[in-house]
Amino acid sequence: MRGQVLIGVAALIFVITLLLLIALPKRTIGPTAAIENYTVAKREVEHILRNAAEEAAYATANTLEAVLKNTENLPDTLKKLYTQHFNVLFTDKVGAYAVLRGVFCKLDTLDVKVSSGNNYFYISSIYAVATCDNGVMAFINSAADVKVELKNLGAFGGVKAAVNLTRDQKQIQLITYAAALYDVTGGKPYRFPILGTFDPRESIWYFNITGLHYIQVAIPPEYCMMSDPTYYVAIAAASVGEGAATVVVAKPGGKLCGR
Repeated sequence: MRGQVLIGVAALIFVITLLLLIALPKRTIGPTAAIENYTVAKREVEHILRNAAEEAAYATANTLEAVLKNTENLPDTLKKLYTQHFNVLFTDKVGAYAVLRGVFCKLDTLDVKVSSGNNYFYISSIYAVATCDNGVMAFINSAADVKVELKNLGAFGGVKAAVNLTRDQKQIQLITYAAALYDVTGGKPYRFPILGTFDPRESIWYFNITGLHYIQVAIPPEYCMMSDPTYYVAIAAASVGEGAATVVVAKPGGKLCGR
């Protein structure tokens, strides 16, 4: 009797296994597997682009001294500096990807735009396309809308930036950011950190369900009292894995505190 039970159990297991083999979708061969492999590879390359976009914003803000040494045509210089950092970071990442996957990718397109407001300018859009020798093509398309207000707060000055990051027109709710003040004296910029540091690992995290993030920076009296300011305020903001980022540079046109 016991032997018959064991035979019955074994037969049941065999039937269930057979049914699963028939019912479950095949992963190893055929067009379905090819589509899945392409999708995975595309996502991997997209993440390379996204990470490069975000890290390039912090790298740009971290090297603004090079930009502020010559204050002529700063928006164009900001664009060139960001493009340079993006290319370096992308090249480094696809090099590691080639070692890991045996796939070689290149950056086909990188279009960075800079917009300006009253006494400030910022990176407003990033569009990048990468292609690989396995047929994969990936891209990112992100934008930033920034409004900056300069405020007189009495004993202190204030810079308030309303930052809205989007990816494929989708609002970004979680960002990281940091800010610093750059004083340009005798053609030499000196940086003074204000909020966080220009490093994604040491920046400030900020979640807002609406996607609108208010970044407020206090300017100390020794600077906000200047009637002819020699300082700039820089803000770097980036999404977390979404590929959206911006660098904002503002220069007050007069005193921001006192009477």
